[in-house]
Amino acid sequence: MFNCKVPGVRGLVLPVLVSHQHSGLHDDLDLRLVVKQGFEALLDPSSVKWIGRQSVHRLFAGGQTPVRIKEGALAPGQPNQDLILTANHGVIIDGLVINAGVLVNHDTIDYLPWSEMPAAITYYHIETDTHEVVIANGTEAETYIDYVDRQAFSNYSEYVALYGIETRIVEMPRHRISSRRLVPQYLRERLGIEEMAMKSRIA
Repeated sequence: MFNCKVPGVRGLVLPVLVSHQHSGLHDDLDLRLVVKQGFEALLDPSSVKWIGRQSVHRLFAGGQTPVRIKEGALAPGQPNQDLILTANHGVIIDGLVINAGVLVNHDTIDYLPWSEMPAAITYYHIETDTHEVVIANGTEAETYIDYVDRQAFSNYSEYVALYGIETRIVEMPRHRISSRRLVPQYLRERLGIEEMAMKSRIA
């Protein structure tokens, strides 16, 4: 049900959602990141600067549930299997960085019910030297950007031990959409956002 990416499993989903019994990263984790730089290329694992872990228990989550983008919801093969993201995590559509929560249409893109998740989950956020685009389940998504402070991660002390002080990440030069009203009309129609919103008002 979940995209558990742990040692020995190739590929990466950002941010990764796993149950606690499957969590834990090791130095030999095989990170095979695909970076969009005019062409697709494998990113050397050494380019991964840090992996932030954010553990959440659903009793203390404050109602914030992840977003599930179902297979083929964005376009044929995008994603190529269900993709689970935090609501504020950006996916790249037509060159725009759009927060997953903005795309919710309560059908093919929706919040994942807590009833379908384990009691405790862990998000993994992958930080590279710069803000990058990677392929997550066949869909372009962003790497970690420090809109969420690193101190929010349970392993923040590891970052401090590695680098001493925090450094800021320069955001990639793409327009970010974090509000539904800013989503272009053609995208609303293509993804069924307008239609589902109208049905909700009628109901």
